[in-house]
Amino acid sequence: MAALIDGAARQGFPGADRLWGMGLRQARQELEAFAARRRAETERDERTAWMAGYYAAIAIHAPRRYPRRSGTAFRFSGPPRLMSEAQMKDALAALAAAMGEADCDDA
Repeated sequence: MAALIDGAARQGFPGADRLWGMGLRQARQELEAFAARRRAETERDERTAWMAGYYAAIAIHAPRRYPRRSGTAFRFSGPPRLMSEAQMKDALAALAAAMGEADCDDA
């Protein structure tokens, strides 16, 4: 258990000393939740880096396709709402038009 707690502390687990007072099942749940949060943070960082590279590539190679306003796709407008199939098609067609796609097929 000491090696597990030391490893958790090295990985940045907050309050690793608390693990001493927990049972094995509870400590495992805490560590799994921590690992899941770290994976989600890593995936978010990778998506952000990919998007930054994507936008840089568009700006250099196809500046006309670069979005006119920054951050419009990321503006928070409340919790997500369910969309019908027709609403989803309209939203995707508008997005494609904004990104400069010439034609959108009904696949």
